[in-house]
Amino acid sequence: MVSQNQNGKERAEEFTARKFLESFLNLNLELADVGGTSQVDYKFSKDNLKCSLEVSRFTEQTQKGLWKGYFHGQEMLHFPLLRSHWILSARGIPKNKDVEKYIFPALHTLERYFLESYWPSLQSWWFEHERELKIVAEAFEIVGIESAQSRAQMFCQDDNLMFNIGITYGNNWMYGGPDSALEILEEYIGRTEDNLEKLAQSGADARHLWLWLDEHSLRGVSDAFKEEDIALPSRKPNLPLAVTHLWIVNEVNGLGWRFEPESGWSKLNTLKTK
Repeated sequence: MVSQNQNGKERAEEFTARKFLESFLNLNLELADVGGTSQVDYKFSKDNLKCSLEVSRFTEQTQKGLWKGYFHGQEMLHFPLLRSHWILSARGIPKNKDVEKYIFPALHTLERYFLESYWPSLQSWWFEHERELKIVAEAFEIVGIESAQSRAQMFCQDDNLMFNIGITYGNNWMYGGPDSALEILEEYIGRTEDNLEKLAQSGADARHLWLWLDEHSLRGVSDAFKEEDIALPSRKPNLPLAVTHLWIVNEVNGLGWRFEPESGWSKLNTLKTK
């Protein structure tokens, strides 16, 4: 989630989303998250219902912020018990708590077995029949790790001489249509605990989630919003209970999707709507 500035002012992406919704819905939104209050970004009323809105972003650059507390330099995680550096390839963005629960122990096990890589397509038999390695494969599958390779050196070295873990994020998804893009978004939304907690605790009848896309978003999603005549998903989204309404907008061209439970999906063009 993209938080408010400490002085309680709106960030640019929140301001843009608010101004569009106020015009589109013909109502006023009240800034609720003032200076780190851990509330939803906005509250408003529509059709005699209490409504809340959280503005977030589906982008690699912002999701890297979920590693806050682990980063040193650029995208390095540090773990003092490792004996070498590691580069991992992941589907999507693992959550920071999953790094501690699954990734660190799995890499430690690989090193105890004197393994310098993890390639499931090449090592499946061994990992299936060795109990501890099977646990490694299961852990990596849960977190979405597709491969791992040890490195003697890393371009970013830790001042405390701890070994680094670099994670390359899964921007290798190819566009498979609007339903495929929706599936990726559903998985991501279900993992954004901070957004869901704020919406659930807002006490609102209608709980809106706005997701910005940008040039860093996964192609499997962003390609659904490239053309003027964008296609809509063929089914309703599978949303957590905390989310009732969904807005997904590509900030590069203003094209987007809107979902509301009463009428389903509709197209948006935030640059043309006044």
